[in-house]
Amino acid sequence: MKKQSDSILNSLKRFNSDRKIAGKHPLRQLIPERPVHISFFQGIVLAALCDDGKISLGEQEHLRNLGFSLSLSEDDVEDSIDTVKKIRSTKDQTAFLTEVVESLSDPMAAMLFLCEFIVISNAPDHDRKELQPYIEAFAEGLKLANAKMFFQTFCAFANAEGKARTAAAADVRKNCPEAFLPFLPYFLTGLEEPDKDSLLTDMESLMDKLSGDMDENNAKALKDFLSQFLKSHPEISKYQLMHMLLPVVKQEYQSLKKAINRLKGERERWDSSRVYCEMDTAQKFLRYVCLMDLLTVCNEDFMMIRALQPPKYISWTSVREPEDVAKANVIDLYGRYVKELEERCK
Repeated sequence: MKKQSDSILNSLKRFNSDRKIAGKHPLRQLIPERPVHISFFQGIVLAALCDDGKISLGEQEHLRNLGFSLSLSEDDVEDSIDTVKKIRSTKDQTAFLTEVVESLSDPMAAMLFLCEFIVISNAPDHDRKELQPYIEAFAEGLKLANAKMFFQTFCAFANAEGKARTAAAADVRKNCPEAFLPFLPYFLTGLEEPDKDSLLTDMESLMDKLSGDMDENNAKALKDFLSQFLKSHPEISKYQLMHMLLPVVKQEYQSLKKAINRLKGERERWDSSRVYCEMDTAQKFLRYVCLMDLLTVCNEDFMMIRALQPPKYISWTSVREPEDVAKANVIDLYGRYVKELEERCK
C-alpha cells in the first residue's frame, strides 16, 4: 500500500510540474506555426544525440519537458526522436539541417534554438567535448556569429552550479543582445531575482543628488549616472531596469497631476490678465522619464525631451485660456511621455 501511495504522489507531483511548463515556451508566442515547433524540437533531439548517438536519462527528461513547453503530444515527441535517429546518410543529414535552419529564419527563434541546444548539451551524462564546434557551426548557419560573446557566457551559465550559477547569470544578462532580453527569463527561471526595492532605493538616493532642470547638460550627467549604476549592479539588465522603473514613472506621474492641479499662480507684471507659475514640481518625474529614455535610445540627441520639450512654466487667463484647460494640456503632454515608455516596455 505504501508503494502505491508513493507512486500516486509522484504522479501528482509530475502532473503539477507538467502544468507549470505546458505551452510556456517563448517560441510558441514568437512563431505560432506547429511545423516550426516540430522542426525546432527535432533540432534539439539532434543535440542530444550528437555526442554518442544515444539519449541519456537526463537528456530524455529535458526533451520530455521541452515537448510539453512547446505543447507537443507524447506521440509528437516519440516520432521526432525516431525521425532524427533514422538519419544516417550525408544526404539526409544535409536535408534535415537545411530544414531546421530554414525554419529558424527569425533571429530570435534562432537564438532560442541555440540556447536550448546548449542547455541539453549540459544535461547529465552528455559529453560536452564537441559542444563548442557545434555552437560555432550553428551560429554561423543561423547568422548569429555576432552574438558569440553571449553564447560563450550562456555556455558557462548552463554548466555552472550553486552560487556560481547566479554570478554566471549576471554575465549572461550583461552580454545578452537587447532584442533577446524579453526571452531570457525563460532560461533563468528559478534563480534569485534582483532585489527591486533595494535597487530602486539606491537609485533614488543617487537621483536626489542631481539638481537643476532636465536640459541638455543634465541629460549628459544622467547618462553618466546610468552608466555607473549599471556597472555597480551587473546582476540587472537594461530590460529588467526598464520594467522596474515603469511603475515608478507612473506613480510620479500621478503625483505630478495632483501637484499641477493644486498650483496657484502669480499674475504677470506686464500682463495683469495672465497668471503663470513655474513647473519645478515636474523635475523628479522628468528625471525618471529621461532615465528610462536613455535605456532605449542610442544617445541623448534622440531623447523625448528634445522632440517634445517639457514646459518650464504654465500660464492661463480667466477667459481665453482657462486654468483647467491649461493644466489639462500640460498633464496630457507629460502623459505622452508615459505612454511612449509603456510601448517601449512591451
